[in-house]
Amino acid sequence: MAAITVLLLLAVAVVVYFKCRLNMKLWHKNSYGDYELSDGKLCDVYISYVNNDHDRKFVNFILKPHLESKNAYKVHLNDNDILPGSGKPYQQYYR
Repeated sequence: MAAITVLLLLAVAVVVYFKCRLNMKLWHKNSYGDYELSDGKLCDVYISYVNNDHDRKFVNFILKPHLESKNAYKVHLNDNDILPGSGKPYQQYYR
């Protein structure tokens, strides 16, 4: 009876983990910091936006600071050098 109980608890734990693993990772990151300090990427987020005053203000003063300070993401903003055939492929940013 004890073995069945242990197996049942283990099965429930596995199901809960697979259903909630993203929430667990985000909770761990918020509680204890980033466990993946060197992941080989130059940035975590690439933001491309229309270059007008409204979008520029939103991205530079609201979105980017929020992502960098609260979530500790490395943000790369829209760059005119990143064009097809320009020699800067997206793979250097996302691996």
